[in-house]
Amino acid sequence: MSEAQFQSPLNLSRTFNMTQPQNFAIPAISLIVVRTVSKLIMRRKAVHELESTKEMTGLVEQACLVAKDAAYNLRDFLENSSNMAFIAVQDCEKELDRAERKIDDGITHAITQVSEAEARELLACLKFIIDLERIGDLAWSVTQRLQRLTPKILRDDRRDLIAMADILERMLEVVHKGFVNRDLESANWILKTDSQIDHVCRAVFHRHLESKSKDRPRDYSTNLLLMAQAFERAGDHTKNLGEELVHLVEGRSVRHEPKRSRVSRAALEA
Repeated sequence: MSEAQFQSPLNLSRTFNMTQPQNFAIPAISLIVVRTVSKLIMRRKAVHELESTKEMTGLVEQACLVAKDAAYNLRDFLENSSNMAFIAVQDCEKELDRAERKIDDGITHAITQVSEAEARELLACLKFIIDLERIGDLAWSVTQRLQRLTPKILRDDRRDLIAMADILERMLEVVHKGFVNRDLESANWILKTDSQIDHVCRAVFHRHLESKSKDRPRDYSTNLLLMAQAFERAGDHTKNLGEELVHLVEGRSVRHEPKRSRVSRAALEA
């Protein structure tokens, strides 16, 4: 074998390396591709996050209006005993149940896909729908009691229940406005207005528990007290919405805060 025909392993290695294409640019190209794909993934994720948050907030905005409609139709039923109003309150209660189920089903997946700020907003949506659904239940329970009530509701009792329904409706209207606009002034108004329902509720309790009137049978008074209590509880749930609105706007919790300090802060901000 001639020297030209024989090559050592080292020479073969050199020959092989010299004959291979130079691929020094491949890592740089791969890095560009990876970065481009990553940007596309992040962009799609951001779009998905935005859509999830928009869907949840849209459901809550609609639920605020449905709860307001429930209060409006309850007031109409108190005033006119309208069968259409009775059906409308029932439909509102069912619609709020559906909204709660939809948010409850979607919130777990949505909240794992979003930023911290959007997670706070989604948690607010969850808290909102829980209180709104309960308000719908309470409005429907009052409507059912009214329909079964015997004897028919007396004038002073009707007046007080209508007053509570009117206050509740206005509070829920402001809840919707505050949630849509992220308005702190609306939240403070809700927190102050809740006491008006409490005041009327106490008047009903005083009339039926402390006064002895033959015009008010025991069963009648029991039903009136339960209805007044339902309105008072609906007001408490609406106040919860005002507190959650403060948390959503300012990032601070006012739940379980002493009432006096809360009123003082609201006066300073007014």
